[in-house]
Amino acid sequence: MTVGLTRAITTDNGNSMTEIYLIRHGQASFGAADYDRLSALGHRQAGLLGNYWRRVGVSFDAVFAGPLRRHRQTAQGVSEAVAITAPLEIVEGFAEIDVEALLAERLSALLAAEPDLADAYARRHTDPQDYRRVVSRAMQIRVGEDESATHPVTGFSRRVRDGLRQVATRAGGLRRVAVFTSGGPIAVSIQEALSLEPTVAMSLGWQIYNTSVSVLETNGETFSMRSFNATGHLEIDADPTLKTLF
Repeated sequence: MTVGLTRAITTDNGNSMTEIYLIRHGQASFGAADYDRLSALGHRQAGLLGNYWRRVGVSFDAVFAGPLRRHRQTAQGVSEAVAITAPLEIVEGFAEIDVEALLAERLSALLAAEPDLADAYARRHTDPQDYRRVVSRAMQIRVGEDESATHPVTGFSRRVRDGLRQVATRAGGLRRVAVFTSGGPIAVSIQEALSLEPTVAMSLGWQIYNTSVSVLETNGETFSMRSFNATGHLEIDADPTLKTLF
């Protein structure tokens, strides 16, 4: 992935457009004491993406990442395959939602409303389906009647939107930029582009594959979606084990 400062595409009305490539991190270490690091497969996925971009001639004018280790490791793995020379810029807004903090805050209300989730909660670090079930319900449940403005997911969505607009501003006049992040921020970004209901965006977030690529287009103010959850780099070898969600 080379950096050549190509200029953005200009539309018929004179507005310049920038493509924002949103890349989910490679497979992290689910079930390990330290989740926030790539697994061996996650490193391989990042390398496959870099190799694919090198072969098809994709280049970027700027590269951003969320602050988590798995974001930076994925960016590094891609860069080793395609020689990224632009400095990696960290954007705090593209951090994933703090799931454990969310669960700690909502656990009492969650189990009071749905006692059968207790076993799933206990297995959340070993069973991906139980993890998804518990986290999804914790994101949806309301503790009080007046919490709509302070709900953890509302604050998370606001932070991601701020990060997306920060990238759009800093990338103004450039043709193509990359953002390495997580499934949650990608889902919120797609929600912003398509004006989706929060529950729809949440459902999309669970479908985003590791190192998949989603592309938005922006004029610095509004966003539209070009593609979602592309995994061509993982499909070339016809190995289904390369496509992972956890």
